[in-house]
Amino acid sequence: MLVVDDELENLEAFRVEFGEYFNVSTASSAKEALAFLEAKPDVAVLVVDQRMPEMTGTELLKVVSKKYPNMIRILITAYSDIEVVIEAINAGQVYKYISKPWDHEDVRLSIMRAMENYYLTRERERLVEEKINTVKKVAEANRLASLGMLAAGVAHEINNPLVSIHTFMSLVPKKFSELSLQNRDVYDKSYWVEFFETAQNEMRRIQELIRELLNLSKPPKYDFEETNIEEMIRGEAKVFEGTAKEKDLIFKTEMAGNLPKIRCDRNRIKQVVLNLVLNAFQATSKGGRVTIQTRLPAVCNGSSAVEICVVDTGAGIPKEVQDKIFQPFFSTKQKGTGLGLVVSDLIVKQHGGEIHIQSEVGKGTTFVVSLPLKPLDDFASTTKGKAPETVQP
Repeated sequence: MLVVDDELENLEAFRVEFGEYFNVSTASSAKEALAFLEAKPDVAVLVVDQRMPEMTGTELLKVVSKKYPNMIRILITAYSDIEVVIEAINAGQVYKYISKPWDHEDVRLSIMRAMENYYLTRERERLVEEKINTVKKVAEANRLASLGMLAAGVAHEINNPLVSIHTFMSLVPKKFSELSLQNRDVYDKSYWVEFFETAQNEMRRIQELIRELLNLSKPPKYDFEETNIEEMIRGEAKVFEGTAKEKDLIFKTEMAGNLPKIRCDRNRIKQVVLNLVLNAFQATSKGGRVTIQTRLPAVCNGSSAVEICVVDTGAGIPKEVQDKIFQPFFSTKQKGTGLGLVVSDLIVKQHGGEIHIQSEVGKGTTFVVSLPLKPLDDFASTTKGKAPETVQP
C-alpha cells in the first residue's frame, strides 16, 4: 500500500501502526506519489489525505482512477469535508473513506478488505483471461481440424482426375512428334514453346497445391531434438544468398550469438524459416534487403524463448491485410496458394510458440517467430516420430 500525506508525523504513525500487517510505502505529496506509482504500478491500495497543498486528495485520486483503475483508493478526511467525500464516492474515485481521528482496528480491517478486494479482482481477471485463451485455443483447434478435413476431401477429388490429365499431357509430345514426322505442316512451334509450357507450369502448380493440402490434412508427427537455431540458419544461408543474388537483392544474417539450444523439430522449423524468407524475397524490389536476425532469450506463453526475425525492406503490408494473412487460401501473390503462412503458423503453434507481424506500408515487414526453449510437454509426448514425407499426387 502507498500512503500519501503532507504531514510527516501522520506518515510515520501509519508506518508504526500498520507496518506489522502491510507493506507500507509513503509519499509526502501528490507529485511524489505519482512518481512512485509510475515506477511501481502494482500498488494494491492507495491511502490519501484530502487536505494537501498543490493537489488535494480527491484530485489525486481522480488522476489515479483513470491511470490505474484497478487500484483500491481510500481517502482520509475530516468530517468538515464530508460533501467532497460523497462526491468522490459517487464519481467512483473512492472505495472507502476514513474519518479523522481514525480508529486503529477499523482502519486495519478496512485496508484488509481493500487488499482482499484487489487480489480477488486480479484473480478473477486472470481466470477470465485464461478462459478466453482456452476458448481461443479450442476454436483454433476446431478451425484447423475442419480445414484438415476440407483439405483432404478437396485434394482427393482433384487428385484422381489430375492423374489422368498429367498422364495424357506427358504423352502428348511423343504422340505429336510421331504425327509431325508424317506431316510437318501441322507442327506449330508457338504452341509447343508457349502454350504447352504454360500448361505444364500450371499442372505443377496444381500438384504443389495438392501436396500442401494433403500435408495439412495429416496428423502432425514431429521429431523433437536439441537444436542450435543459429547453426541451422547458417546452414541455409548459402541457399538464401544464391536466391538473393538471382533476384538482385541483399541478404544478411545478424546472429545474437550463444543462443541456448531449443527442443524442436529441426526440419519443420527450417520449413518455417524458408517460407518466411522466400515470402520476403518476393515482397522486396531489386536492390532491397532481406535480413534474418536472432534475438537473445525472450518470453513466450510464460516460458523462456528465442526469437527468429525475418526483416525485409519491401512495400509493407496494410493493416487490413495483416489481419488476414494467416487465413487459409488468402494470398496477395498472383500465384500464391495462401497456405504457406497457414502451415508456418501451425508448426510454430504446435511448438508452443507464436508468430507476430510488424509492418509499415512503404518501409517493410518483420515476421517475429518466438519459440520456447522446450515445446509443450503434452504435444511433444504425442508427436514422437519423424515428420511425414511430402505426399506426391
